[in-house]
Parts: sequence; structure tokens; C-alpha cells
Amino acid sequence: MNDFNFSFESVTEMKQSILWGGEVGFVYQNENCAIVRFDETLLFTHGDEEIAFKDVNSLLNYVLNGETLKDILLKAQIVCRNI
Repeated sequence: MNDFNFSFESVTEMKQSILWGGEVGFVYQNENCAIVRFDETLLFTHGDEEIAFKDVNSLLNYVLNGETLKDILLKAQIVCRNI
């Protein structure tokens, strides 16, 4: 079992991880979600939905069920990410 903690400690760390690697897998409301980079686009997947963003700030300020994605990521169960 991997004991590595993938959680984010700050929004700055979150932005750097997404900008450098662009891949984050997490669980939100018992559903697998992901952020991946495809060329210059950041894709956020949640269930059957896939939303494209041009920059990390737009992505992190996206509101899902009344919460910004950056707030969700600070408390979500992060299952994988580029470090």
C-alpha cells in the first residue's frame, strides 16, 4: 500500500502542480474526477462531463455544487497527481 500523501497544502502548490504536470485525480462526492492537460488546454472531468479551460485560474475558480474547484481540491481525497 502506498502511504504517500497526495493532498495539496496550498492553492500555490495546487497551481504549480497543475501547471507543471497538469494531472490530478481525486474523489468528490463519491465520484472520480480528474484534471488533465491536453496541449494548452486544461480538462476537468466529473462524471460524464468534461469541461475545457484555457488557464489554471479559470479552472480553479470553476464552481461545482456551490464550491470553487480550488476549495474542493484542498479537502478532497487526492488519489494521484504529478508532484
